[in-house]
Amino acid sequence: MEVSRESRLFSGAREVGPRAILLLDADPRVRQGVSQLVDPSIVKITAVASPDQAMLELSQTRYAVVLIDLDTPTTGAGLALIPSVRERAPAARIYLLSGKKSFDTAVEAFRAGAADVILKSTDQVDYLREKLLSVSVDGSQLVTEMRGLMEELMRRFAEAERRVVELERNNGSEEVPSDDIGLLVIDPDDTLYRELTHAHTPLGFRFEHAGSGGDGIDHATRAKFVIVLCAAALPDLPQSMVIRALRAQVPEVIIISYQFGGVLQIVESSRNIPLCDPFHHTRQILPRLGELVEAQRTKSRERQTMQVIREKHQDFLRRFADLKRRMDGRA
Repeated sequence: MEVSRESRLFSGAREVGPRAILLLDADPRVRQGVSQLVDPSIVKITAVASPDQAMLELSQTRYAVVLIDLDTPTTGAGLALIPSVRERAPAARIYLLSGKKSFDTAVEAFRAGAADVILKSTDQVDYLREKLLSVSVDGSQLVTEMRGLMEELMRRFAEAERRVVELERNNGSEEVPSDDIGLLVIDPDDTLYRELTHAHTPLGFRFEHAGSGGDGIDHATRAKFVIVLCAAALPDLPQSMVIRALRAQVPEVIIISYQFGGVLQIVESSRNIPLCDPFHHTRQILPRLGELVEAQRTKSRERQTMQVIREKHQDFLRRFADLKRRMDGRA
């Protein structure tokens, strides 16, 4: 298919087409192995060993996909290359190749602009091949480039808006003071409550106690709590009912279920996150309180920021989603 004049003008790089893939990996075995994963008549893979070679290729050729090894040229250095690749090839999909699983690495990669993190393991070979072959079904280079640029624009726009909202919040809004962090203990036995009130906590908590599920729900309507510790056994209501009621009243509250001798775990809408098993003593939870509060604050700020962005730019976001959906249908 002939590439349109507009598409050529859009990039100064020489034309290779949507089937071109660039691989950056210092390991010759990986370069050879990945190059043999697909039929070269279907997908053209250019494998290089250094970032300089990769940058030179990107300045000369338009690639649909760029594979970056996490540890090329040095351990973890691949992450820092993603923004540079994104700048030179805004329409390309970037995949980070990693020799080990790491949640932190995945988060950093996605934030930098990677589309996915693929593990270097035998059970991921078929998945990688699928990703490589997926570029061969792209029917329009112009649509591919425009979609990539739109997504890049959206990422930059969202990041800029986050910074603006953060500045506005820092200048004019209020955050929960560090000496007024509400923590509610719902338990017919007040042992945990008493031990917490006498313990040295990392932040200035305001502790309250409720002896039943109904009493705990009433407390939550009268005061703001960041954390609720809810015993597994309550005298009046099932714990699950109490948790649902608390979640409905305060969606952002951190709810922790516990049973002495059993498990201490965060209860979320879709999953439970174990903190301690078995749970025997108050000191097992004390070090985590500060971490939980800071995590909740970060999550709350992000949610508020995205809400502000949606409210300020509702029409733009709707038109962006509609245009992207139509372009996805054409590509």
